[in-house]
Amino acid sequence: MHIFTIQAVPVGFVPVVTRLAQTRAGNWTIEKLLKMAIPYSSLDSLHRFAQFVEIGGEKTQESIFQEVRRFYPEGTAFVALTMDMAYMNAGAVPQSYIMQLDEVANIKRAYGDRILPFICVDARREGILEIVKHYIEERGFHGIKLYPPLGFFPYDSRLDPVWEYAQSKQIPVVTHLSKGGVHYRGKIRQSMMQGCELSAEILDKLDKPYHAFSHPANYRILAERFPNLKISFGHCGGDKEWASLLLNPPIRTLDKPKNPENWLAYALDLVSEHKQFYADISYTLNDKRFFSLLKVVLQDAKIRKKILFGSDYYMVRMDTSEKTFSIDLRAFLGESDFKQIAETNPKQFLRRKL
Repeated sequence: MHIFTIQAVPVGFVPVVTRLAQTRAGNWTIEKLLKMAIPYSSLDSLHRFAQFVEIGGEKTQESIFQEVRRFYPEGTAFVALTMDMAYMNAGAVPQSYIMQLDEVANIKRAYGDRILPFICVDARREGILEIVKHYIEERGFHGIKLYPPLGFFPYDSRLDPVWEYAQSKQIPVVTHLSKGGVHYRGKIRQSMMQGCELSAEILDKLDKPYHAFSHPANYRILAERFPNLKISFGHCGGDKEWASLLLNPPIRTLDKPKNPENWLAYALDLVSEHKQFYADISYTLNDKRFFSLLKVVLQDAKIRKKILFGSDYYMVRMDTSEKTFSIDLRAFLGESDFKQIAETNPKQFLRRKL
């Protein structure tokens, strides 16, 4: 889930509108306007921004956390993912990243094991290893969040010390693996592509230039360098890739079993092959069309123990309520399968050696 507020969003996320939404009067106005506009818009950034405004506009991170707790049974633990959007070329961020982390650390101190914060890492932030170690070892953070489409590769050499540390301690990592979501807003410069190890075949077929940073093939490369790094693929490819797989399944032959064009197929191959790879269904499975596909995927013995429940609160609010989403999925899967992805598998993924 997410609990960061609109103060952690760059002022240029949606130009002019973001600046207005970061004031009390402007927030109220923008929220009303977006509610009228959203039914007629398919712009991913506008949809996401509507959620920032409605939920994260005037609330604190703690109040957002308290709100989502109401939807789940007593004793539920929540993985809260922080975001570092300072380097996405969308303008200044009103709230410093360290301030965001400190607020979450205070929530952790108040609620203990009910919240498991993940610290977002960006290869461009100075002193990132020291920041990670401080918040994990001294402030109660549990894992690491990675968001490559903001403009860097998962195997950027500046992150090597972080991955060495995470691998040695078995600290879990959640990475964004979807063609949707937020992304770098400027032109992708040649300097940003230095170190890219994706094949020409993959690069030639990218829908958007920034998809190079989040393509699932990057994790095959990362795993070669850090084979014991524990990673979960957030969104498991994304809803468009799930829909595409149902309508246009990949053609597999003996000489070419992989399908780099469909991110869900690629991600599931990685999860099946690599003992340290997992995938979560956050936001993607708010679409009931995919319930049956998930049910079938869970029958694969190699993948069954690697799928994690997640909602991506508050993004799931675009289409349904948190309670409706979790109950509908639980009812469809049945108690055994739901327990597998919501309790058994997460416990294994979250286990550390600190």
